[in-house]
Amino acid sequence: MTKQEILAAIEEYITSNGLQGITGPILNIILSSIANIIPDDAKLTSSFGGVVNPSSDITISLGIGRWYIAKAGTYTNYGGFTFLDKNFNILSYNGSAWEKAEILIPESGFVEKAYNVAVDLSKDNYSKYKQITGTSIFTEAAGSQFGKMAFYKLTGGNVSFASNFTIYEGSKTYNPNLTNVIVFWKEYNLVRYKIETFPFEPFPIDPGVISIYNFVGTAGTLLPSITHTGGALIGDVSNHAIVSSGQGLSILNANAGWSNTIGYNLTGTPNFKITLSGLTINGFVDIIINGNSVTDNTKDFFSFDRTKWAHTHNGATSSFTNASTPANSDLIITVNGGLASCTSNGVSVFTNRALTNTNGGFFGILLGDSGISVLQGLKIEVL
Repeated sequence: MTKQEILAAIEEYITSNGLQGITGPILNIILSSIANIIPDDAKLTSSFGGVVNPSSDITISLGIGRWYIAKAGTYTNYGGFTFLDKNFNILSYNGSAWEKAEILIPESGFVEKAYNVAVDLSKDNYSKYKQITGTSIFTEAAGSQFGKMAFYKLTGGNVSFASNFTIYEGSKTYNPNLTNVIVFWKEYNLVRYKIETFPFEPFPIDPGVISIYNFVGTAGTLLPSITHTGGALIGDVSNHAIVSSGQGLSILNANAGWSNTIGYNLTGTPNFKITLSGLTINGFVDIIINGNSVTDNTKDFFSFDRTKWAHTHNGATSSFTNASTPANSDLIITVNGGLASCTSNGVSVFTNRALTNTNGGFFGILLGDSGISVLQGLKIEVL
């Protein structure tokens, strides 16, 4: 079968089953993603080797490519790759070396950007629990039907609504520190909504997730009192709080130094990803990677301002001009095999910068001076 024949078969035979289960839309996405990586003129043959796990005995031949669906775990003898349960994983042999590919399956949990959504009122529906940052805007999707209802369960961030949305009497005020249930329903040319608030409901930890924080909330809340999922940040936590606008975390000191760093102990975790969402840099932000402590700036740290970044490695600093960190940047740092890479809003800032400590260490972040640099969300996860 050609790629186009595969895509046509997926579209015809894999459809929504009403339960939105793996046999429906999700499987459609997964199989379409696989088909889309196959060249248009390719024919599928026996290059598929089946489903494997870390203890499988995989037989290969030099010069002949094979690919496998890989279950979660570390494949020590086959490239040394680690796969997570939450992804659709492909382990492949290109004829001379092992390679990996991962297709992310979206789940509820941390959302790195504003969760803007068109509310579907063509039928009754319910959205999974989500944690948001920034302001999420609700609009009406096409095809709304009178009397249909939609439920959204959210925490963090803030919400706003299109002009034809009318709040219902007795509605609560959205609270980013609580769990909010928003119900929408269609009445003629209006969409009505009501917000109910409940005590904060923690998220189940996805495999590989170490810590999640949402820093959009009540102004003045100190870091130790901010609700989080997973491990707690360490360091100078009592000297950090949500800024007066309620739109992120900042340091309280007017003249910040290395003793004011906060972070997490990742010793023994060689491969990880840190997502700093809604990061506004005015002044500077310094990030320690694989230090011997959360304040250790003697190994590797990266310093950012609005126009350039610098990497200090064992005391030697290299600086490059790069307008890499605009306001409300989503800065993502990945560490894999002792090398660090970084993107800002999806654009590469640096790649494969060698680190002193290659088996993990302490992550630390120094948010510059008081109220200048602000962080809206933080996520730490294993790769």
